[in-house]
Amino acid sequence: MVRRVTTNGTMYSYKSTLQRTYRGLNAASNKVITNRQFNSYSEDPAAATKAFQLRRARWNTEAQMASNDRVAGKFSQGWDTLDEVYDKLTNELGNFSALRGSSDPTASGRRALGQSMIATAESIVFSMNSKYTDEYIFAGADGMNAPFAWDTDGDLTYRGIKVDLDPKDPSLQPQKAEYSIDITSLNLQAGDEIQFDGEGAIIQTDGDVDATMNNFVTAYNAKAGKEYEASYKDGKFTLKALKDGAVQNAPVSNVRRDTETTYSSVTVNEDVEGQDDKTAEAREAQEALKAMLGETTFVDLGMGFEEDENTGKIIPATAFNQALCGLKYLGGSDAQTAAGEPYGGYGKDSDGDPLNIISIIKKTGELLYNCDQDSGAWAEDGDPAWGVKDPETGEINEYAAVRDIDRLIEKLQNAMGKVSVTHVDLDTEVAFLDSNKERLKELDDTLNNQIVGVEDMDPADAITSLMWAQYSYNAALKIGNGILSQSLLDYLS
Repeated sequence: MVRRVTTNGTMYSYKSTLQRTYRGLNAASNKVITNRQFNSYSEDPAAATKAFQLRRARWNTEAQMASNDRVAGKFSQGWDTLDEVYDKLTNELGNFSALRGSSDPTASGRRALGQSMIATAESIVFSMNSKYTDEYIFAGADGMNAPFAWDTDGDLTYRGIKVDLDPKDPSLQPQKAEYSIDITSLNLQAGDEIQFDGEGAIIQTDGDVDATMNNFVTAYNAKAGKEYEASYKDGKFTLKALKDGAVQNAPVSNVRRDTETTYSSVTVNEDVEGQDDKTAEAREAQEALKAMLGETTFVDLGMGFEEDENTGKIIPATAFNQALCGLKYLGGSDAQTAAGEPYGGYGKDSDGDPLNIISIIKKTGELLYNCDQDSGAWAEDGDPAWGVKDPETGEINEYAAVRDIDRLIEKLQNAMGKVSVTHVDLDTEVAFLDSNKERLKELDDTLNNQIVGVEDMDPADAITSLMWAQYSYNAALKIGNGILSQSLLDYLS
């Protein structure tokens, strides 16, 4: 069967072919202009899906790069601050060494150094309260409030909590205080003596002890406002507390003689009232500081940023902690590390001295400043500047203040060493952030290259396709010239 060729059929076929070739020419032209493989999801679903995944990964990488730059700036500024603090400490320690080594240090020099050290401690506080952008660098997880300050007692605080409180502080441990109780009614004669052991039992006496002690017990229990009830039985004298907070059956240590013929008091050993409250306060303060040292503010820097399935918390190995607690960089104790506690300049050591380097330098400065303003000594005029000369041996016995200063200076040197170590630790973290930035940049370049490979066309291929499309379109036009009449062509034109 022969197909019938008609003018309308030929016209329809030609128009369809011409439109198809024109669409191909237009598509090839757009690819050359945009240099893209596709401009809509429907053109190439597989490539479009892969391109979306790559672009999302690159967006995340660029966000991580921005976070890395911000954190690196904060840590670099923190490193500079610690460097400034270390220089101040080194300078003050050098001034003290020069003064201490002088053969005849003057009072003005000593007081001036003390004033300078106090000012240095205060300036270090200002330095540690430095900001980066709108956040305090060393405030831990609370970057909106200044971390360090001095309270009304002149003590250093970190985020409102006293830094130098320690429940193990010797001054807060249950101590023994002396309570004097009048025993003049004993009427002991010269040479009579009564001694007690640690439990209050008589171990040595002269005279009629039983009669004397019974008389004293009767007289003492008749007194108004007494705090204990006295008793004497089987050679043992005891005082039973009558109010809360005192020790029951407080042991008596001895009878004290005021004159050769008069014994005026009994010394009673008792726990100091209020120590439990102070110890509890110190314990709460230290626990709060430990919690601050353990604070975390994780940021995604391209290390995974995953949560633990069981706890729902960020896995530390997959994120970077940008919280900087200033206490970590101002001293600390090896005992803290050995005990598995957070390391940092909080609390006190076994001597009752602060571990925080700011408190150490201020305490040393106050001791220096409190010397005599004329002689520079801590005693009467005429004594050697750093101690009292023994008239028999000629040796100079240092004042307690001088011994305290020497002890604190030694601890200041040790604390400076620890500041140096933590300074290096911070420098290591800055170096990590710099290297991580380079890694993220390389990852960003790799993702960009992959995106280009999926979305963009090769220019040579695009131009070749355009030339073929142009050739096909021209061929279609030429065919039209051969098969259609002039009048029809005129009509089409």
